[in-house]
Amino acid sequence: MQKLMTAMFGSVLLNVGAANAGVVTVKDISVSSTQEEEGGQKFGAKNLKDAKQTTGWAEGADSAGLGSWVQLNLGQEVEVTELKVWNGNWYTMSHWKRYNRVQGLEVEFSDGSKQSFELADKQAVESLVLDKPVKTSSVKLKIKSIHRGVTFSGTTVISEVQVLDASPEKHVVAESVEASSVHPLTGDGTYEPENMSDGVLDTMWCEHDEGPGNGQWIQWNFGTAQDVSSLTVHNGNGFSFGEFMKFNAVKNVELAFSDGSTETLAVKPSPMAQQLSFSTRSTNSLKLTITEAKKGTNDLNMLCISEVKINP
Repeated sequence: MQKLMTAMFGSVLLNVGAANAGVVTVKDISVSSTQEEEGGQKFGAKNLKDAKQTTGWAEGADSAGLGSWVQLNLGQEVEVTELKVWNGNWYTMSHWKRYNRVQGLEVEFSDGSKQSFELADKQAVESLVLDKPVKTSSVKLKIKSIHRGVTFSGTTVISEVQVLDASPEKHVVAESVEASSVHPLTGDGTYEPENMSDGVLDTMWCEHDEGPGNGQWIQWNFGTAQDVSSLTVHNGNGFSFGEFMKFNAVKNVELAFSDGSTETLAVKPSPMAQQLSFSTRSTNSLKLTITEAKKGTNDLNMLCISEVKINP
């Protein structure tokens, strides 16, 4: 398939809506070293905060990564409660196995305090919950030990890091999400609706139907009544603008609420974040049905949505 399909191998099922709760904006990043471009893949520090799991930072030291570090500078003091780490090189499934992954990780804060973590040798997002919240203006990750790769055992990679604070959840969290159809699992990964809430743009839900996507739907179930007033949507394939143009995207949708009311909304043909506002409802569920799709330029005839956040 296309590069998008490679980009999606690492999709991980997370608690719906919780993955991006309280994510702190990282102002800048400093690192001990950086690996030179290899095989067309660039490994700069900025990849750690670009909301894509298929780009990453690789250290360039002669120690296979031991002692290498990356420091996330937050620009202000915040109360950090948790880190989420995409450990290893998530560019493709093969790349993840070939490069080193972090095993022992030391996390240091601006007050000099430290906490240590052991990361599993598993291709899944690691949630590193702190012993207690720490007020800090920086988070420094130091590699203490590694899981060795099968090919590039001299280079350790981290693909993405999120810093979470103690602020309350900004979005409505669903207990579950379901879809009318899901593109089958491939060697490149999953296309489940949970991918729309993982906080990265190069994983997504993709439908599985012979048509362009008209009539396909997603439903978020909240368990109890929640006030909802808008959606923040990254339409289509968010891997890149080129991939967005190749794949089908949403053009018009109907929203249905548990009280039986509906609203029809137009969606811009753009991969950039857009807010779809509607009259505030108190509802136990929200169902989004695609009433019209924008056809992509390739022949897969496959519709995807990268991210959806439900706003109170």
